Amino acid sequence: PVLLLVTGPPASGKSTLAEALGHAGAIPVLSSDAVRAEHPSLGYGDAARASIYRELARRAGSEGSFVVDATFGEPGLQDAFFRAIAAHPQRVTLTIECEAPAELRLARAEARHGGEDDHLSDAGADVARELGERFVSVPGSRTDGRLVVDATTPVEDQLDAIEAWLDQRLSAGAPKMSPTKREY
Repeated sequence: PVLLLVTGPPASGKSTLAEALGHAGAIPVLSSDAVRAEHPSLGYGDAARASIYRELARRAGSEGSFVVDATFGEPGLQDAFFRAIAAHPQRVTLTIECEAPAELRLARAEARHGGEDDHLSDAGADVARELGERFVSVPGSRTDGRLVVDATTPVEDQLDAIEAWLDQRLSAGAPKMSPTKREY
């Protein structure tokens, strides 16, 4: 089983990429936005966000592969997730970090917050700015590999880069993506 963590600052394109990866690989996507939507009173406070990351880890602890769509941008949130996931069977854990310029992220956040975009996240420009400014990448020691993708490029191009990277990372006997049909 493979656990693909799709990370990056708010509005960097994580959810779009995570959904495309899930569809391409026919594997479930677990989203911090979806978990937060199940508990609207939680908000964005530190304790509430850590609770959401523990819940993501609990759900990802099930058998099989998963794509996890979350910012993972603070050490405390990373700790909450990785401590909780440690209780579950081992699997290959890889990080895909979405990169996009701050101006584009803020414009995306403003557009979705203003109702122009049908998106689960309720993080407007203020939240995107604050969390983006304190974003810290998941350390390489926490996962089996990390790929940074340019989230300003078309999703299909991102998938092509990820496919090549996954094939290389997983070539030691783990399932690979087919060049004609993206499957894990």
